[in-house]
Amino acid sequence: MAFSSTLALLCLAIIPWLVVFNKNKWLKHITMMEHGMSYISQVRKMLEHLPQHRGMANAFLNGDQSFQEKMNTMQANITNDINTIDKCMTNQSLPLTLTSRWKQIKNNWNSLKNDLNSISANDSFERHTVIITDILTLTSDCADDTRINAYPDNNLQQIAKTTFNLLPTIIEIIGQSRGIGAGAAAKGSVITAARIKLQFLHDRLTKTLATSQHSIETGLQRSNVQFQINQQIISNSISHTNMFLEAIYENMLATAKPQISANDYFAIGSKAFDSNIQLFDAISTALEEDLKHRIPNHKNKLRLSIIFSVIVLFSSLTIWQQLIFT
Repeated sequence: MAFSSTLALLCLAIIPWLVVFNKNKWLKHITMMEHGMSYISQVRKMLEHLPQHRGMANAFLNGDQSFQEKMNTMQANITNDINTIDKCMTNQSLPLTLTSRWKQIKNNWNSLKNDLNSISANDSFERHTVIITDILTLTSDCADDTRINAYPDNNLQQIAKTTFNLLPTIIEIIGQSRGIGAGAAAKGSVITAARIKLQFLHDRLTKTLATSQHSIETGLQRSNVQFQINQQIISNSISHTNMFLEAIYENMLATAKPQISANDYFAIGSKAFDSNIQLFDAISTALEEDLKHRIPNHKNKLRLSIIFSVIVLFSSLTIWQQLIFT
């Protein structure tokens, strides 16, 4: 009888502490998500500036000298981005896999920057693309490693996965299409290799845009009323991307001699590029705000569960002593 009573009291004392353990685990997960979101918001700047630099360098190396000053300004922006990300990584504890990948990105960029005036337009484009692909992987890995893709709300989880996996892909496809097309417009002709690549990018962008749009809109319809994204930002990303798809088809796929200047084509692509960057930022900001509201709530739950567990523990000890000494 005494043994069974002791066992029951032991279980009664342990169960609340299991709840404490679980609450503490969730708090650590959400804090890690917040760190990941902060890191991605800094890396995103590189995702914006490197494709711009790639397109400018492609037009410049194909003969349009008007892009040189813009290209130099963008290099300064990228240097600032790198310094900011370095500080962010110093201040926050992040998985070692992200640190090693970031070092590789920095090394590749410094090598490319030093070689830029002595390589061909094709080499420049390919080396830029390798670095940008690594940044896409870094963003996706960060969302996985810091548990952003395991968001506690299922509907927001769907939006988070789309934001950190599909939207960067859309941004990069637009960046590649803008860079290749600007180079073709600068030369005044679309070679076969460029047309094949642009056709592939055009088709992929069309499909990825439709998937992303459906996922975000479905997630928003089902999410809580506190989580809202300005509908105009979503509409702009869709309409500007469709305008760029039309520009690709009309000026690069339907003709061998573009009737558009490199600057004008680049501007249309930039409008689509920027609108998707704005959508990425808007969703990221909303997710960060949602996490900031969740953290105090989880801290309160953890605090209350600890207090409750201590009370249960002392009550169990008191009852156990009474059983033993009576």
